[in-house]
Amino acid sequence: KSYTYGEIESFGIREYSGEEWSELVFTFKKSLRPALKASLPTHLLPQVKKALEAVLLETEVKESAFDALERFLRF
Repeated sequence: KSYTYGEIESFGIREYSGEEWSELVFTFKKSLRPALKASLPTHLLPQVKKALEAVLLETEVKESAFDALERFLRF
């Protein structure tokens, strides 16, 4: 499935110290739609962030207890 920028409200990046992968999180304008998460190599963050900042608002992404457990179990 693909989404237009018009459907996306904002994006956030979750960086983990010492990890080679980070998480890119998109939140949608429709509140019933869950956030879309994608893994991203940490070394690509500057280019991806620059491209997305041109079209979307960046917001802080808070890690929930479930997210922390999921990362701990490596899902």
